[in-house]
Amino acid sequence: MLETGFLKANIDAAFFTDSLEMGFGIIIYDHRGRHIYSRSHVMPDLYVSEVGEAIGHHEALSWVKELGMARVIVEMDAINGDETHNSVFEDIITGCKGLLFFLPHVHVQWIPRDANIMSYRIAKVARAFSSPCYWVERPNCVDGLPGSSCMC
Repeated sequence: MLETGFLKANIDAAFFTDSLEMGFGIIIYDHRGRHIYSRSHVMPDLYVSEVGEAIGHHEALSWVKELGMARVIVEMDAINGDETHNSVFEDIITGCKGLLFFLPHVHVQWIPRDANIMSYRIAKVARAFSSPCYWVERPNCVDGLPGSSCMC
């Protein structure tokens, strides 16, 4: 459980090599674990996973700032500080750091992939829509049930 007044944002990316696209999924929960918002977005470019995850991180921070959320724990499963990255990755991370400067009570932490499955499912459904999708109620597709779909 989070401290009262904090929100949690889970972020993930999905990569579609057949269409050279990538999708992002962001789910925001309150301190009791209740769904508040979800967002899904597809981009018409395919990057290496580290760059794609960094873009997803930047998208999530931008959305948190846009929504005026002040106290947020951002969780993602792709933080890896041991690898050498290219200039595109470094530029995106610099942008994320710039956003975090204006969000002093937003913290980023790593979680295992299996704890981030819901945002991955939202990222995968992104390719079904031509524009970003937003949900206020928990979308059915995050449960992974056969035949479940997300209406945008």
